[in-house]
Amino acid sequence: MANKNEAKVKFTADTKEFTEEINKSGQEISKLRSELRLNATQMKNNGTSVEGLAKKKKLLTKELEAQRNKTQALEAKLKSAKEIYGENSTEVTKLTTQLNNSKKAEMNLEKEASNTNKEL
Repeated sequence: MANKNEAKVKFTADTKEFTEEINKSGQEISKLRSELRLNATQMKNNGTSVEGLAKKKKLLTKELEAQRNKTQALEAKLKSAKEIYGENSTEVTKLTTQLNNSKKAEMNLEKEASNTNKEL
C-alpha cells in the first residue's frame, strides 16, 4: 500500500505544473467561450457584421491557443502517469479520455475558425 501512496505523491509532485497549466487553460477557455456567446448574441441582435465576425475570429484564435496549451499539458501529464502508474492504470485511462476530449475540442475550434474566415 505504501508503494501506491508513494506513486500518487510522486505523480502529484511531478505533474503539478501540468495540472496548473490545464486549470489555467480551462479557465481561459471558459472566459473566451463566454465572450463568444456574448458576441454571438450581439451579432444576432445587430445582424452579422464584418466587425462582429472579426471579433469572433480573434476570440476563436485565442481560445484555440488556450486549447492547444491544455492539450500539450495533458500529453505531458499522461506521459508522466504512464511512467509512474503504468499503461493500464485508472489514472492513465482518465487522462487519455481527457486528452481525447481536448483534441476533439481543438479540432472543433479549428473548424469553427475556418468557417468564420470563410464568412469574412
